[in-house]
Amino acid sequence: MENTRQILFEKNYVFNKAEKAFLQKLGDTKRVIVIWFRAEYGALTKLENFQKPHDGGLIGFFAQQTRDSYTPEVLQHYDMIIWYNADYTGYENINSDILTVPRKVPELDTFLSQAINVIPIKKIDLIEGEEIMTTTICRFRKKFGLEGPRFEDLDHLRNKTLEKIVAEKNGVPTAKFAIVDFKKLQNTENAAMQIYKKIGGFPMFRKAVYGVGCSECGYIRDEKELKEWLDENVKAKSEAHLVEEVCRGREFTACVALLSDGTWKPLYISYNGEMTVNDNIKSCKPLPFHGDRFEDCENEFPNIKKFCDKVITAFNPPFPHLLAIQGFQLDIGKDGYYLTEMTYRIIGRRDTMLSYMYSGVSQETALLSLHLDPNYKAEPDPNKPKFFERHVWYPWKEGTLKSHRGVDKSAPISCKLLYNWLVQPGTKLHNAIDAGHFIVSITLQNYNKDKLLADVDWLMANWRPDVKK
Repeated sequence: MENTRQILFEKNYVFNKAEKAFLQKLGDTKRVIVIWFRAEYGALTKLENFQKPHDGGLIGFFAQQTRDSYTPEVLQHYDMIIWYNADYTGYENINSDILTVPRKVPELDTFLSQAINVIPIKKIDLIEGEEIMTTTICRFRKKFGLEGPRFEDLDHLRNKTLEKIVAEKNGVPTAKFAIVDFKKLQNTENAAMQIYKKIGGFPMFRKAVYGVGCSECGYIRDEKELKEWLDENVKAKSEAHLVEEVCRGREFTACVALLSDGTWKPLYISYNGEMTVNDNIKSCKPLPFHGDRFEDCENEFPNIKKFCDKVITAFNPPFPHLLAIQGFQLDIGKDGYYLTEMTYRIIGRRDTMLSYMYSGVSQETALLSLHLDPNYKAEPDPNKPKFFERHVWYPWKEGTLKSHRGVDKSAPISCKLLYNWLVQPGTKLHNAIDAGHFIVSITLQNYNKDKLLADVDWLMANWRPDVKK
C-alpha cells in the first residue's frame, strides 16, 4: 500500500508535477492502464488470488463515501487511487432515466481530460462495476475516444425488450411476452386484449425495460389489475414496460467469464430458494443465497453449459468481460431453461460477496484480471478455504429496528455466523420494495455442507431481526 498513490480529487483538481510524472511513467511502461470507476459500491471482496501482470497498470476511481471498505490488503494492488465525493441524487429511484441518461461526474471528466495528455489513449481501459453507471462510462469512452463498448454495443444486453427480441430471433427459450409502449398507446382496452392474447392467462409479471434490483416490477393478477395498470401508466406517460408470463420453477444466475481469446469460462451458478428474489423481498421473507461451480452442480442443472453457450452465441457480447445469464429452470433438477435477462458486469453486491467461496474466483478479481491480462483463464484459486459458505439476507419489515440482537447461543446450529448489519438500531422501516432494502445479512460457514444447509433452513424458519411495530 505504501506504493499506492492516493488523491482526494475535486472537479477542478489539477495534477501537480509529481502526479503528472507518475501517470506518464505508467503510460510509458505499461501495456494497458485499467481505470475502474465505482460510485455506489465499495470493496466487496478481498481481491482473492489477484495477480496483476507486471505490464498492467491499475487505477481506482472510487467514491470517498466508500473509503472505509477498502483495506490495505485491497489497496496494495492499485498503482493509484482517486477518491471523489459521489453524488447519489436519484439513487433512491432506480428507473429508466437513471439507467439510460448519462450522469454528470465532473471529477472523472477533469481526470480524463488531463490523463489523456500523459497516457496514450489506446492504453486506457475505462470500466465500471455498477449498472447505474454503465451509460455514463459509455459516454466518457466516446467523449475521450477511449476503446471499449459504446451504449449501442450493450443495449441488447440491458434493454429487456431487446433481450427478448434477440432471444426469440435466435431460438433461445424465453417466457411469452408483450411490449407495452405507454407513450404510443391509444386504446387501453385493445391493448389489454392483445397482451392477454400473447401471454395466455393470469397472473402476469410486469417490469421496466431498464431496471435493476427488482425496481418497477410486480404481478398483474387479473384483467381488472391489467386495465388499471395500463390506464395509470398511460396517464403518467411512463417509459416502456415488458409483460411476461409467470415462470414456475427455480430462478438462477449463471456467471461466466468472457475471455480475451473469444471463448468463455463457466464460473458458478447461484440460486435462492423456492421463491423468486422479487417475491422474497416484497414478502419480507428471508432470502437465502446458494451457489456452486458448474461442474459441482451438473445433477442439479443438467446441460446448463449448453444453454449458456446458446445464449452467448445468440447475443455475442463484447469480450473480455463478465456476464451473468439469469433465467428459470422450469423443473427443478431437469434440463429445460428460460432466459429472463442478462447482466454485463459484476453481478451485484450480494452475489459478488459470495463469488469467491462459491467458485474460487472472486467477481472483482475476475473483472480486473480479464481487462489487465490477455492470458487470464479464470481458474479457481487452489488455496481457497475448504469450508462451505452461504448467506441469508433479511429484507426490511415495517416497524423499528430495536437492536442488533443476533441468534441466541443456545440455538441448535453448528455454523460459524458472521453478521453484516445494514441498518442501525432505532431506524424506522417500511416493508421492502426492492433489493436496496435489507436489514442484515448473515454469513454461515461450515466444513460440513449438509450441516450448513440445515442451519440455513433453521435460520429462515426460526430467526428474525429485532423489529417491533
